Formats: sequence, C-alpha cells, structure tokens
Amino acid sequence: MKNKILIIDDEVLIVEFVEKYLKSKGFDISTAFSGKDGLAKAKKELPDLTLLDVRMPEINGLTICRQLREDRLTHSLPVIMLSAKISYEDKLNGIKAGADDYITKPFDLQELLVRIKRILCYPSIKKESNLLTGLPGKSSIEYELNRKINKNLKYAVCSLDLNNFKSYNEKYGYEKGDKIICQLAKIINKSISLEGNFDDFVSHISGEKFVILTTPQKVDDICSSIIKDFNESISSFFAPEDKKRDFIENINRQGIKLQSPFLFVAIGVVTNHCLKFTNPIEILSTAKEMKNYAQTFNISNYKKK
Repeated sequence: MKNKILIIDDEVLIVEFVEKYLKSKGFDISTAFSGKDGLAKAKKELPDLTLLDVRMPEINGLTICRQLREDRLTHSLPVIMLSAKISYEDKLNGIKAGADDYITKPFDLQELLVRIKRILCYPSIKKESNLLTGLPGKSSIEYELNRKINKNLKYAVCSLDLNNFKSYNEKYGYEKGDKIICQLAKIINKSISLEGNFDDFVSHISGEKFVILTTPQKVDDICSSIIKDFNESISSFFAPEDKKRDFIENINRQGIKLQSPFLFVAIGVVTNHCLKFTNPIEILSTAKEMKNYAQTFNISNYKKK
C-alpha cells in the first residue's frame, strides 16, 4: 500500500513539481492550494505525512500545524514545514507549533525524499516504536549504524540515560516519571532539529535510555543543548519542599528516610573520527562505557571518546 502525502502550498508550480517527483517515487499524492482547504483535507484524508508551506494567505502554516496537533484525529500526523527563509527563530517557531522537520525553498528533491523517508521510516521501525514516545527502538539504531559502517560514513553515537530515576518514580509515581521521559524525548528532538543534521536519528532503547546517531561536527552542540534544556526544565517536575532542600527524600519499608540527588542526564559519546568499529554492538557498548563514566560526576554532562 502506498504512503499518502498531502502537499499544502499556494505556489502552484512548486506543488506540481513536487507532486510529479513524489508520484514517480511511488507515493500517493493529495494537494491543497490554501491553508483552509489543506486543513480540511488533512482531517478528512488522514495522510501519512503533510508537506506544509509556512507563508500562505488566510491561514499560515504555523497556525495549521498547531490546529493539526490540537485535533484528536491528526495530532500525530507527521509535518514537514516548507519555507523560503529559515532562521533559528523560524525553526524554533515551527518546532513549538509541532513540526517534525523543516526544509528551505528552493530545496533539492533528493534531500526532500530522504527527509520524508526518515520520518515515515520503515514498517519494521514503526512496529517496534516505543509506545510512550513513539521513537524507534534498538533494532532501528543497529540498522542505521550498519548502514553507516557499510558506507564508510563518519558518525557520532550518544548513549543517554537519566540518573536517579528509580528514586523519582518511588517518590512521585510512574505517571509523573513517564512525563519526564516524554519531556526528555522532546528535548532531544528539539536539540537535533536546531543543532543537528536533517538525517540524524534518535532511538528510545528502553525506560529512560536513548541513543542518538549524528555526526562528529554536530555532536558537541547537540549534547550541550540537551543538557542546557534539561537542566532548565527539570525543576518543574519536583515539589517545592524537594527543590528547597535540593534532594529527594523517600522512606523505605523499614521506615528509614533515604536521600537521593536530583535527576541528571548523562551522555556518553563515541565517534569513528579516530577509532574504527566493525559492528553496532561494539559501538553501542563503547558509548555505554562513556555514559557510565559521565554518570560518576553526578551532574548533567557528557563525555566523549
């Protein structure tokens, strides 16, 4: 069955150009030349992905994206924003509106295809996606790593973990713990969108563990952005008394009070810039070792090998 893509753009020539190309690649295409018509088609047809122009009369792309996210039927519809001009603020506004990706006009059709496939992924990736965050699981990251190795491409792998998470769950409950995991997933995706490459990959391995696949030249900015955003947002998940004393207090079954530090994020990074790896297991194991080292500092940080 073909994936259906809805193109919402008031520039007729661009729509026809993209439509012809994507049809040649096996996609089923639907089009709309106004925001109002596009919004109605998205809700009626429920496409697999929407290409959405930012600047349109009557209703602009950001407003449409927000309305799609607020509707129960379309809240998870993937959206790639199209814009003639993209600044840091433009990207940030798009992410806030709920866009999954951004591409600048005029764009290369092959790059657009890569971005579409990355978001749609493969059926096997969809099946094993984490139910909480919707991110692909372990087999997906292994597939992507094998692809990098076989093509002899440069890469950087981040193994990311939340520390003291068990104590948090015991104090606040699993429902609030799940909200923190979702918040971390949003922070990771936002950091990659703003600082990374269009084909970077995020995998939710299990629980509070994530893996990021990017490039050596982007990895430092991505890690720094994740740590900054996490540190700025995490305090809102704690009660005032815990924030005041700067630790979590739990009582065990014996009635003894136990103190645990606040949550922090530890990231272990490994690249093939100087090292050579032959398989994904070796790469992930080395990244995990670096993450374990980062955990010993008891603050949000990353360590790179």
